[in-house]
Amino acid sequence: INALFGGEKGLEIPKIIFDQARYSLKVGGRILMELDISQFGEITEYLHSVGCWENISVYKDLEGLNRVVCAQLV
Repeated sequence: INALFGGEKGLEIPKIIFDQARYSLKVGGRILMELDISQFGEITEYLHSVGCWENISVYKDLEGLNRVVCAQLV
């Protein structure tokens, strides 16, 4: 059995997905990704630093925990 390994903090796979999404989405397109609650600070910081994402939002689950990040391609 194989599992995805996202690096030491589990952020490599989400970063790759966001990086590839900018080539698949049209300008104004959005991507939503479910993350572990521990990953939101670094992922939102990363998305701001890349410069091609705007309207970065974090949505909570039914327990009030950060669960989904949404970003729009500029």
